Amino acid sequence: MSAFIIKYDEAFGNSDKIWDITEDGALRGYNGKGGAVTVPDGIKTISNGAFQWNKDVTSVTLPPSVTAIGRMAFFSCSALEFLYLTDNVSEIGESAFEHCSELKKVVTVKENDALLKSEEHLSGDVGKCAFSSCENLVSAELPRGIKRIAQNAFEMCIKLDRINLPPFLESIGDMAFFECRSLKKIAFPATLKDIGQLAFRYAALQKAYLPDSVISVGAEAFRANAGLTSISLPASLTTLPAGLLYGCSSLKKIVYRGTEEMWEKVEKHEKWAPDNPGTVIRFCPE
Repeated sequence: MSAFIIKYDEAFGNSDKIWDITEDGALRGYNGKGGAVTVPDGIKTISNGAFQWNKDVTSVTLPPSVTAIGRMAFFSCSALEFLYLTDNVSEIGESAFEHCSELKKVVTVKENDALLKSEEHLSGDVGKCAFSSCENLVSAELPRGIKRIAQNAFEMCIKLDRINLPPFLESIGDMAFFECRSLKKIAFPATLKDIGQLAFRYAALQKAYLPDSVISVGAEAFRANAGLTSISLPASLTTLPAGLLYGCSSLKKIVYRGTEEMWEKVEKHEKWAPDNPGTVIRFCPE
C-alpha cells in the first residue's frame, strides 16, 4: 500500500470501502452513497470505467492532482449534473462521459492555472464520443491542456449553447459538434489548424471567424447552419470542400482575408456554398 493511501486511510478511517485506489494513484472504483462527490487529492488518474453506470453521483469535483480521465470513466452516469475539473486535466478518454443524460455543466476551475508545469502538459485530447449524447449539457469549459478534440466528441449535445475552447487547441475532429442545434457562438483559438468533416453540421452558428492558422476544413463542416449570416475565411485555405457551407440559407457575406487573385487560385468544389442570390464575397487582405 502506498504512502498516500496509508495517510488517507488514517484520516478517513473506512475510506477503503469507498475508494478503490492503486499504489500509483489511479482511482479504479467508487463505492460511496453518491450525491456530490469530491475525489481525494493525490489521485492522479481516473481509471477506465471507474464510475460507469453509477446512478447516484450528482456532481464530481476533481482535485488538481488528476491529469487524466480514462475511457468510459463516467459512462452513462444517469444522475450526474455537474463536473468540476482543473486545468491540469490533459486527457479525457473515449466515451468518458457519453450518455450522461443529466449532465448540465462542465466547469474548469481557473484558480489552479499556476499548477500547469510546462508546455509538455499542453498535448492532450478530448477522446472520441467523450461527451456524446449528453442531451442536457448546456455549457462546457475545457482545460487549457487540451490540443485535440476527437471525432464525435460532443455529437448530439442538443442543448449545448456555450463551449469555451482551450487556447492551444489545434484540431477539431469529424462530427465533433454534429447536431449541436443550440450552439450559436464559438470562438476559435489562434492555434487551430484543422476542422474535420461535418464538425458543425446542423449546429446553430450565426457567425464564424476562422483564424489565420486554419489550413484545412473538411467537407460539410458547417453545412446546414441555417442561421449563419457571415463567415470569415483565412487566406491560408487552399481548398473549399464539398458542402462546406451548403444549406446555410441565411448566408449573406463571405469575407476572404486575401486578395481576389489569391481567391481565384483556391480550389472550390462545385457545391461548396449555397447558391444564395444575396450572398456577397468581400476581399480583405491582411
